[in-house]
Amino acid sequence: MNDYVRGSAWRVPVTACQPRPLSAFLSRNAQRRPASAIRSLLPLEQEPGMISLLAGKPNPATFPIEEIAVKVRLPDDASSPVVVAVTGDRLQKALQYGPTAGTPALVDWLAQLTSSLHGRPLPAQSSDSTKPWQLAVGNGSQDLIVKAFEVILDSGDTALLQSPTYPGVLPALCVGQVNTVAVESDEAGIRADALERMLARWDVDEKTSSLARPKLLYMVPTASNPTGTSTSLDRKRALLRLARKYDFLLFEDDPYYHLSFEEATPSLFALDGQDSDHDQGRVLRFESLSKVMSAGLRIGFVAGPSVLVDAINKYTATSHLQVSGVSQCVAIAVLEQMGHRGFLQHAARTADFYRRRRDAFERIAHEILRAEPPVAEWTSPGGGMFLWLRLLLPLNANTAEGDSFALISTQARRAGVLAVPGVAFLASSGGTSTYVRVSFSLIGEEDTAEAFRRLRRVILDL
Repeated sequence: MNDYVRGSAWRVPVTACQPRPLSAFLSRNAQRRPASAIRSLLPLEQEPGMISLLAGKPNPATFPIEEIAVKVRLPDDASSPVVVAVTGDRLQKALQYGPTAGTPALVDWLAQLTSSLHGRPLPAQSSDSTKPWQLAVGNGSQDLIVKAFEVILDSGDTALLQSPTYPGVLPALCVGQVNTVAVESDEAGIRADALERMLARWDVDEKTSSLARPKLLYMVPTASNPTGTSTSLDRKRALLRLARKYDFLLFEDDPYYHLSFEEATPSLFALDGQDSDHDQGRVLRFESLSKVMSAGLRIGFVAGPSVLVDAINKYTATSHLQVSGVSQCVAIAVLEQMGHRGFLQHAARTADFYRRRRDAFERIAHEILRAEPPVAEWTSPGGGMFLWLRLLLPLNANTAEGDSFALISTQARRAGVLAVPGVAFLASSGGTSTYVRVSFSLIGEEDTAEAFRRLRRVILDL
């Protein structure tokens, strides 16, 4: 068995084959965090015959809300919305303090969907410690990702990040003083071959030899933000193999899973459960209802090994306690009305909606940005909401390709067009990028054309 040391840095041998217990991945903060004195006892209130003098719950008789009703467009007949009302006992529970991991009806509905889509048998109805995986609801998936970072990573630990990466995760890693190392990606997603070379040379390469070996790889496998590219099945298998060989976790952030314009490939979470010859605890999978149902509901969920999800729930219980019960009750009322089949129909139609917007957006981009002389190039996204434009900028002394930051932050803004410069998506600070991310989710065709004309003029005026 390989030796390992818990300390200020995560140290493992170059060829680590013996998997360590998942509890060894927990950060010092996670190991020190005590259980909530009150919330840890709340499940006992459900025992038959129990009389609870426990929690300081407000009396629902004082709540002025009598009903919550929403109109819902169902996929079978979107022209005739139906009213879904939340009343009675379900409403009282929604207005009251609720379970940390989420409303049981919503957790069960999402767990059944996850089991069906990813081929993972539902967790046994037993104590959490014996379940192969479990699911918890969060205040959006980013809430869960940030908490997962906190319960896994200590100051001085190392996290691998798909590059370019989603910038929303970077502040938490910066504040936590975590070392971040970029892993290349291309049109087929994250490059497993580049990662394998990096890991094999970790202790001798001057770029990594002073760093602790990585505890996790964070990636967006489907329609990655910002590139819109997806990681291929072969690469997913290779990444899982590397995670087992070098003993790190895979954070599978998949908010665009239902917004893919291409044929879906099995998720890392699915692949992790297929091979009975290996441990099935490498993947934490994060999903969200924001892109297909409502961003304002703030409903995300995580599925993964129980010991890791328990640590996230423990963090929630001692911070903001739970996700809004009202948001959860609205979400489950709508989802139950749709059913799993109806939800997937709605998701497919949503993906088609964005595919048509992409097509129109790209057509206008070709007409304006690729006109002679061309000022940008890109790979057509296979899903999501973005184009990742490589601007054809004049060269300067500081970079071989030019840098979009000043142009987008200053000249383009003065010209009346906003976009996100590529440096925002770099895994580490101090670099430059000739790229820019532009979104087609909301903008109309007339405004798209005018925005691209303004951007073109700014580039040509350099």
